Amino acid sequence: SFFNKKFFFPVDITFNYIGSKINVSIILFGRTVKILRFSRRLHLLKRFKGQKYLLTKFILDNLKNLGINVVSIKFVFINKVFSKAKKSRFLQVLYLTHRSFKDSVFARRDNLFFDYLKISFLFFKGLISSKVFLTFLANIFKFLPKYKHIKFINLLKKTFTFLVNPVLNNNDEPLIGGIKFSVAGKFKGKLRKSRVFIQVGKVPVQSISKNVEFCKIPVFTRYGVFGFKLWVFYR
Repeated sequence: SFFNKKFFFPVDITFNYIGSKINVSIILFGRTVKILRFSRRLHLLKRFKGQKYLLTKFILDNLKNLGINVVSIKFVFINKVFSKAKKSRFLQVLYLTHRSFKDSVFARRDNLFFDYLKISFLFFKGLISSKVFLTFLANIFKFLPKYKHIKFINLLKKTFTFLVNPVLNNNDEPLIGGIKFSVAGKFKGKLRKSRVFIQVGKVPVQSISKNVEFCKIPVFTRYGVFGFKLWVFYR
């Protein structure tokens, strides 16, 4: 929850205990704006290097009681994947099929639009889980005005169709066989609650032998609480 509030989405967290030492490896997907701000303010960390923070002191004191003397934390940004995939045909087609939503849904928020394309690419390649993908969708929907709710639903239909259809994404054997999405809440600021379903491909939710991943998350907005649910069928 701490990273999500800072717009850094944890993809994987690994803990290893070796004697009196803890090794923590955290893989993050960061918003472009936050990474730029972090790189600009990185020099400020040197000024506070010698100071002791109360929270850090509290954690270290409790770890010493457990016999742990050293904590090593490693942060890895999965955004580095795109430095090698700048000329990817998949990313080019993904941008061309979604550029109509750049001004309708992501008006004056170009970095968020490109982050959406990036996380859709990672989700298609299986580098992030459906939970991370759904959390990112919730962060986009949280700040949308009510007249953009339907446009956001149309954006998801376009994206899901692109990820599942092998003709559109130029992939013979796509990893994702079907996607089902459900959102419930007060659309357009109406008083009555409604529900919208989106399904692309096949999602066999009644068979335990199929690899279907399910996740849900509440989204708190100015128009009330919305419920997001996502089913993903992996081949």
